[in-house]
Amino acid sequence: MKKCTERLNRIGVSRLPGWGSKNYATGWLETLKDMAADRQQWRSSDPDKSYCVFLKRHTCYDLIPLSAKLVVFDVTLNVKKAFFALVYNGVRVAILWDSDKQRHVGMLTITDFIRILHQYYRSPNSPMTELENHQIKTWRGECHSY
Repeated sequence: MKKCTERLNRIGVSRLPGWGSKNYATGWLETLKDMAADRQQWRSSDPDKSYCVFLKRHTCYDLIPLSAKLVVFDVTLNVKKAFFALVYNGVRVAILWDSDKQRHVGMLTITDFIRILHQYYRSPNSPMTELENHQIKTWRGECHSY
């Protein structure tokens, strides 16, 4: 195996996720399909040679998502601003940081926003003013109280 990897002198031939794809969220899936279609070419009786051929044709970037953003929110941030920040950055989850405790205290997900909306939604015509002044830490306190 070591011999095989030392001789790698070129980048793999498969395309990066999303290249040529209209949907960037599923580009990595297309890359996996390409890899599966090529498996007959790199399959052999000797497992070490199989790995060698596979590593020659594919790079580590083939399976990495296009965006690897890490979003961290302080728990004093307003819920409404946190929601818009998640949408703006195109992520589904954020790490929660408590400045007073100087430590990670949890995660905020899209599911949390659905629960918040479910809790504060009254009717289509009534404004949701609670969300504008509501901080993440107060909602988490209510959430963990039951």
